[in-house]
Parts: sequence; C-alpha cells; structure tokens
Amino acid sequence: MAKGIIYLMSTAVQGLIKIGKTQTSQYETRMRYLESNGYFNVVGLKREFAIEVDDYDEKETLLHDIFERSQVSNSELFSVNLGMVKQLLASFSGRIVYPKSTSAEAEFNKAENEVSSTFFINGKSRKSGKEFCGTLIISNGKFILKKESIIADVSEKYLDSGWAKAERQMKIDGNGILQEDCEISSPSAAASIVTGRNADGKREWKNASGKTLGEYLEKKED
Repeated sequence: MAKGIIYLMSTAVQGLIKIGKTQTSQYETRMRYLESNGYFNVVGLKREFAIEVDDYDEKETLLHDIFERSQVSNSELFSVNLGMVKQLLASFSGRIVYPKSTSAEAEFNKAENEVSSTFFINGKSRKSGKEFCGTLIISNGKFILKKESIIADVSEKYLDSGWAKAERQMKIDGNGILQEDCEISSPSAAASIVTGRNADGKREWKNASGKTLGEYLEKKED
C-alpha cells in the first residue's frame, strides 16, 4: 500500500480550497512552493490540515469524486466548506502531519464545530438583479460577516436605517466585495446587508449541513 500525504489549503478566495496529495518526503517542499507561488492562478495558499495515510492516491481520488460538483475546472480547487472536508479527512486512519501536536479526534471535533457554526446565504437581488453571496461565522458569541462576502446593492427604502448606516461604514470595493471581516449586531442585520432587503437572519442563514441559524441557536440553548 502506497503511503503519502493528503493536504488541505485555504486560498485568498473565501470558500475556495485546494485538496491535494504529495509524497511524505516532498510535503514541506510542496507546501513552501504553493505558499510562495500559488496554484491555478490563485494566490494566498495556506496549509490548514494534512494527514499521512495508506493508499493516498485512491483516497485523494475519492475526495475529488465526492466534491466533484464543487470542483473548479480540472483543478484541485473546490468551492466547498473547509471544515466539512477537514472533518472527513480527520476520520481517515493515519498520522496527523499538520497541525502538529494534535490528534485526529481533536481535529475532527474542531472541524465539526467549524461546520456547524459557519453559515451561508446566496441569491439574486430582486431590486437590482445583482448576485449576492455571504458567509457568517459565530465566534465567542459574536456574529462576524466574513471578508470576500459579495454584497447586494443597498437601498434605504428596503433596509432599516441603522443597517444601511452600518453597510456604508464597511470597506466594500466597486464589485460589492467586502474587504475585511466585520462584526455585525445581529444575524438579521448581516442578512439584510448582504441581500439588500429586510431579511430574517435566523431563517435565511444556513450551514453546510442545511441547518438554519435559528436551529443552531436553539440547540446551543438546550
């Protein structure tokens, strides 16, 4: 059985990750190269998780097949939740290479929490026809709208004035892309800013498992 490393890397593009493989002896060299040079015209690659397993060729192919619908062209880039892939990799039998001084169980539990506490919203503005796509995380009880979220056009007519004011203070480029993480007062405020209309955040934000933010918060209170 051929033994090698399967690794996950995040990129400068929010929600886009690389799922790759390498021989154990080439791991550090491969990581340094990708972190310095990027991959497939995408830069900002950063190692997130790596595990040494038997039959690494077959296991990497399996992962690519599972997430085929989220694959970018014929590359090793996938538009998929990092925590969900990490959770699957951590369930494999093998030796954790990165992060060091951790266990598969610890990484599995960490990834499970990342998956359940990261929420998404996407669609098209009814008013402008513009596509929007947002990512919201819950960290230490705070709601954080993530950098690279795509914001719909904002209209005072459709937004609560306080939310519209918050949107105007954000750093958003000419394409409507949020340039930095922003703490938001409530999930509904975050949803309204992203969609450009009044929105029920507890109902419209959903995690990778399809659970609404409201369902997540109810479970946390139990």
